[in-house]
Amino acid sequence: IGADLNVSKHMVLGLTAKFNPWVFGKNGDDPLYDNKTMAYVGIKGYPWNIFDGWHFDAMAGWSQYRSKNRDKHPEEGHKFGAGVGFGYSYVINKSLNLEIGAGCWMGAKRFDTRESISDHTRLNSGTKFFIEPYNISLGLTWVINPGESSKKIGNEKR
Repeated sequence: IGADLNVSKHMVLGLTAKFNPWVFGKNGDDPLYDNKTMAYVGIKGYPWNIFDGWHFDAMAGWSQYRSKNRDKHPEEGHKFGAGVGFGYSYVINKSLNLEIGAGCWMGAKRFDTRESISDHTRLNSGTKFFIEPYNISLGLTWVINPGESSKKIGNEKR
């Protein structure tokens, strides 16, 4: 879930929160999971058109995570970092945009590795560098108060 605020004709400030609670194979002896809670602030710029066309973004954020796959011991921790992304916005009508985007972030993660989910004995802990995607999206954006900015589509005014 996120909220954006237009600060100029070509720039948007945003606040986003994400949550992934899923566990795969809950009834088995060795469940798999990649739980994440993430929050970040960002800025999105539309260099050529007003909230339409190509856009670039930058973010700074925090994430709490727990992960376990078949080849590794469970790991949990916190990530702090910054990232960049790009995307494209297509104006469907004055209140609705179709958006596609992708971005990667990098930074430091503080982690603890455990023997198993139920055993809280630490095998390893420390800080590591990470780089990973933070956003791969295809979605619809509803513009609550389109105002003057929605009257410009492409390079023409309506």
